[in-house]
Amino acid sequence: MKDGLKIIFDTIKVTVLFAVCTVAFYFGLKWLDHNYESYHKYDEPSGRAVKVYEPIDSNKKTDWSGRLIEFFRNGE
Repeated sequence: MKDGLKIIFDTIKVTVLFAVCTVAFYFGLKWLDHNYESYHKYDEPSGRAVKVYEPIDSNKKTDWSGRLIEFFRNGE
């Protein structure tokens, strides 16, 4: 009888520990999401920043194989 009660008590302890860790993890993720919610990583650079954007010339034709190779090489 004591072995059965010990198993039930241990099962309840593990279940409560799992629930507490799950709730802590959930609120930790919510806290991180709240902190990074207002973080704008795509803002315009300020100061003497150099533009690294080159528009694609619409008059220049590119073949599909060249674009595919560029996609695999650069991860475009």
